[in-house]
Amino acid sequence: MDARTVNRHLGRRLAELREARGWDRQRLGALVGVPGAEILAYECGDGELSARMLWRLALRLGAPVERFYDGLSRAS
Repeated sequence: MDARTVNRHLGRRLAELREARGWDRQRLGALVGVPGAEILAYECGDGELSARMLWRLALRLGAPVERFYDGLSRAS
């Protein structure tokens, strides 16, 4: 599985979790210390999430980190 596939999958999960909270990208970005445009890049699979950022996002969204990986093996 290539990095682009993983990035897109994580981005979709990020968008789902953010939208379930009713938050826009700017709000989530402010909570984790990045611009909303960076959240957009993650959600589109254009930005690669570091382990640290993934952890911060999971904490703010109240989701286990594992939730981001749900279904990844089927995404290949």
